[in-house]
Amino acid sequence: MVCPLINPTTCSQVVIEHTTQLVPPALENTVTFTLTVEADIENVIPEKVIVCGVVRKTLTYTAVLEDGTLVPGFEVFDDIPFQSAIERADANQGDLFEVTGVAVLGQVSAQEQNFGFINDLRVAFSFREKEVIKVCVRRIPVTSTEVDLGLGFTSEDCNVPVVAPGRLLVNGIGFAGIPVFLTIQGAATVSPTTVFTEEGGFFNATVTAFGPGDITLTATGTVNGAPFFGEITVLSPCV
Repeated sequence: MVCPLINPTTCSQVVIEHTTQLVPPALENTVTFTLTVEADIENVIPEKVIVCGVVRKTLTYTAVLEDGTLVPGFEVFDDIPFQSAIERADANQGDLFEVTGVAVLGQVSAQEQNFGFINDLRVAFSFREKEVIKVCVRRIPVTSTEVDLGLGFTSEDCNVPVVAPGRLLVNGIGFAGIPVFLTIQGAATVSPTTVFTEEGGFFNATVTAFGPGDITLTATGTVNGAPFFGEITVLSPCV
């Protein structure tokens, strides 16, 4: 029996095809190119991890100017965006994943196109290539969570909406897109009751006190299956 991995790395392959315009045109059979590729997590939804990335391409060739002058070593730069949806049965909205690797798996084709002549020199006005990109993701293991809440009233804040700021840290880092569920105890209301963390892990809601006594604001949720919890208790401004 082979035990399954609890947190496997999952990969997908993306075929990209792109044409780059060569301005000025290239002398025939002189185009060479290099590629670099990068990717990041765009979003996580139920059962899918959405990855976006870009292939950065540098083409080097002998350029031919309108008067026939040759310019060796001319460079053209082009960025080719791509996107992939990777199947993960354990993925839920707000879960944290990381890209563990991205690379050009192979070159399918690469060729000069759209030929013409300048002063009897055969030139190419475009270059088309097709590559296979491989990108791999892994769920980020959660080792710690921390929730900080803020709530303060002045004596004039009875029946007045007050912003309650908060921050969620996962492994000491603030991530965007994690759902946080808010509840309140005491003579007050909180709105909205569900928020999503922004960049840096920050979030906020509005609390309105309408009666005397203690008010306790609580923030809860889970990230990658790990629960988090935070609360703050203050005295109502209403008397």
